[in-house]
Amino acid sequence: PKLALALMSGLSVDELIQCVQAEDTSRLMKVPGVGKKTADRLLVELKDRFKNWESTPLGGQTSMEPAALSAVTNAQSAESDAVSALIGLGFKPAQASRAVSSVFAEGLSSEDLIRCALKGMA
Repeated sequence: PKLALALMSGLSVDELIQCVQAEDTSRLMKVPGVGKKTADRLLVELKDRFKNWESTPLGGQTSMEPAALSAVTNAQSAESDAVSALIGLGFKPAQASRAVSSVFAEGLSSEDLIRCALKGMA
């Protein structure tokens, strides 16, 4: 959770996924605590997890959603995005769902939900 929290503090969900898809180690290395070896390891570990994600506009913002998901309300979408991102970072689905549900509040973005959930699991 420590590395995941550092990543989410330094990058938005969109930026993280774009870095992984573009295999951009230089942007990952700008996050405190992430060096060349860690950035390379992250790319290897996350590349397969994020390969089916695409950028789709949602509410005027760019949000990352798995391509297979249908449109849902903004609150459900933020919660779903947060759970999916935690799963993508290597957490078990049940653990990710519990963590997001425990910190869920209306109006929080998926990035905020992820940060709060990671802090709660630390």
